[in-house]
Amino acid sequence: MSRVDTVDFETIFRMKRAGCVELAFGVESGSQAILDLLRNGITPEQIIRTFKQANEIGLVSGMLLIVGIPGENQEDIDMTKRLIAESKPEMGEYRLFHSHSRNRDL
Repeated sequence: MSRVDTVDFETIFRMKRAGCVELAFGVESGSQAILDLLRNGITPEQIIRTFKQANEIGLVSGMLLIVGIPGENQEDIDMTKRLIAESKPEMGEYRLFHSHSRNRDL
């Protein structure tokens, strides 16, 4: 498992050469507004670029998403669907949002 902002083409290439065959990325959403709300510091453009690189290198790529984030609307969901279609992950895992913290922001 990795983050799209911590790998680049060279890193993914070296991982593949070292024997890595599968890599999942915590993406959460295709909506920049939701990504900002979650404060994860990534963009849909980074997500798409990283998945294209992983696919080009031949790694099986997985996408981990969260649905039901407070404030998420149909437009945000549609952006996530478009992100999935453009990124072409080979695996996906979808989790329902559930806050375990006392953070009232979410």
